[in-house]
This record gives sequence, structure tokens and C-alpha cells, in this order.
Amino acid sequence: MAGNRPSNQRRGAADPIGWFFVFVAIFVAILFLLAMLGIKGPHEPHDGGSLLIVGFVALALVLLISQISPQISRAAAAEKAAEAKARQEKEKAREEEEKRRREEKWNSPEEVERRRLEAGRIEAERKEQERRQKKEQERQARQKWELYYRYRTIEQVDEMSGREFEWFMKTLFERRGYKDVQVTRESGDQGGDVTCLSPEGKKAVVQAKRWKGKVGIGAIQEVHLAMAVYHAEIAFVTTNSHFTKAARAAAKVVPGLKLVDRQGLQQVIEKVCPPEVPEFDWGKYNECVRDWRPPPPVPIPGPNDPPTGVPLRVLGVSPVTGNAVQLLAGKCGPYMTDGATNASLPRGTAPEEVTLEYALTLLGRYALAAGAARSYRRKPRRKPRGGYRRRRR
Repeated sequence: MAGNRPSNQRRGAADPIGWFFVFVAIFVAILFLLAMLGIKGPHEPHDGGSLLIVGFVALALVLLISQISPQISRAAAAEKAAEAKARQEKEKAREEEEKRRREEKWNSPEEVERRRLEAGRIEAERKEQERRQKKEQERQARQKWELYYRYRTIEQVDEMSGREFEWFMKTLFERRGYKDVQVTRESGDQGGDVTCLSPEGKKAVVQAKRWKGKVGIGAIQEVHLAMAVYHAEIAFVTTNSHFTKAARAAAKVVPGLKLVDRQGLQQVIEKVCPPEVPEFDWGKYNECVRDWRPPPPVPIPGPNDPPTGVPLRVLGVSPVTGNAVQLLAGKCGPYMTDGATNASLPRGTAPEEVTLEYALTLLGRYALAAGAARSYRRKPRRKPRGGYRRRRR
């Protein structure tokens, strides 16, 4: 019975129901006592025995009620506990019923068919996405394949720009077995357009000239300087045009220098480039074309873009600054620069006639003029011997 007793009674706390019955018993006992006293009247003498009997009856009544009230409280607590337990069992039964209904619905033929159709739809979408991705990859691969085999004739090379011709040289040397083929920057390349390693492991530098006229001795000077700058053992000068006699004579003096004119370039193109675009093959694509990087698009200058010098040829090295002396084609005409001073080419002077000594002379004059102007502008004011005198007002 002690285990079923509520927690507040086990701790000795007061039971509100039991105290209520105790107060009721005391009140009834007081009323009974007053009733006994009122039988004989207020002025009549009272018997002590009767009062004692009334007191014992009231005390017995209080004790009886105090014994009955805990049982009533326990009965009420047990009834509440039974109601809570019944409520929990009812909630549990309801949850089990809902679970059973969900399982029945999940295992029903309609739900199984719906899940099967949904899984089929998801699988179809996945396959369709994979098919689209594969189709897009194949489209990009075919487009890259077309770009790889785009240039097949010397006439197509004639339509290239200078930068596109440099990237085409990169492709040709890669197909000929050269490794680590790199295209140098567009300006300030010191006469070398393409650098690579030969199949024998020797450093090589290439000067690409896509010209309409003949290539003169300036290209030989440029590539000779590039061999020293890039520490190359082999050099090539390739062009879609022809070389002058002076250029061929100068090339014989430079060790390791080879000239490739229009006929030689056409032979190389016919050797490494098929006459027609071959049929697309994934194996050949993964072997040769996948890692190939197409040339970047040539930017079209806008009307408000600042003019940029196009390098024509390198004249040599300046003994003053140590930089390469280049002949550039600007918006207002050709000019020369050594990295520190610029000098415009006099009117009537052909770029092919400019030599290193002539360029150094002009650059020296411009440097002297610029230095005199700077010194004149920055000339400090001399202080008079006697100091500055304060003017009198």
C-alpha cells in the first residue's frame, strides 16, 4: 500500500482532502456540543459526565474521520492514476492504429504501383540528363576537333592575323613531336614568339612572320637576340612568304638557325595536317586533341581604345639601358624604343633601312632633349650671396 501512496503523502505533506474532512468533523463536534449544552438551557447546571461523554464522542468522531480521509485520498489518487493509465493506453492504441494504417497504405497495391512509377520517372530523368551531358560533351569535342584540323592549306594561313599565326606555329610544333610548346607574350617577347623543347631535349625558339612581302635581315637579328635571351640552341624563322638573299646569307652565319619559307611551311602543313578533316574518333581525340588549347580570340580594337605599338623587328641591345631596341608600328607611324626612351622615325625613312646605330643616335638625341627639358623644369632657384633682402614698405 505504501508503494501506491502518492508522492506528497510519502513525504509527509498535508493532504488537502484529509484536512477538509478533519475540519468538517471538528465543526460537527462543536455543533453537537452546543446542541447538548442547549438542552438544559444556559442558566441550568450541567452534568460533568455528559460533557465528558460529548467530548469523547467528538474525539472519536475526529479520529474516525482522520483515519477515513487518507483512504479516501488514496482512492482518489488511484482513480486519477487509473484514468491517466487508461488515457496513455488509449493514446498508444491510437498511435498503433495509425501506424497500422500507414503500413497498410504503404503496402497497398496502389501505393506500390505509384512508387514504382515514381522510381521509373526519376531513373528516366537521370538517364536523360546523362544523355544530354554526353551529347554536349560530344558536341564540344567535335567542335574542338574541327578547330584542331581547321587550317589545312597555305591559303588559309594567309588569312590569319599575326597572333593567330603564332598559335598555329605552336600547333605545328606540337604535332611534330616538340614538347613544352609555349607562346610568348604579345609585346616585349625579345624576338621569340614560340619556345619549345625538341625531341632531343634541346631548347628551341621560333620567330613567326606572317608577311605579304619578303622577310629581311631584321628577322635574323631578332631571332639571334632571342636565342641569347631564351638560352636556345636551335632557332626557326617561319613565314608564309619568302626570305631575301641578305637574310639567307645572314642565317648561314648563325649556328642552329633554320629558315622555313612558304614552300617549306606548305610541306610541313601537308605532312602534319590531313587534306580533309578526319572522321571523329574518341581514341584519337583523347590522345591528341583533348589537351590541346585553342588560340585565344583576337580582340577587335574599338574606336576609343588607346593605340598600341605592334612590334616590327628587334634592332639589337642598347649599351646604355641594356634593353632591346625595338622598332614598333604606332598609330602615328613607326617609332623606336629601348624601354626608357621613345623616338619617332623621321618622315621618309623606311623601316627596313633603320639600323641599330641609327636608332641609338635618335634615341640619344631624344634622351638628351628630354633630360635637358627635365633639368630646366627642375632647376632650383639660386640663393643670392648676400641672402634675400626684405623689401621696405
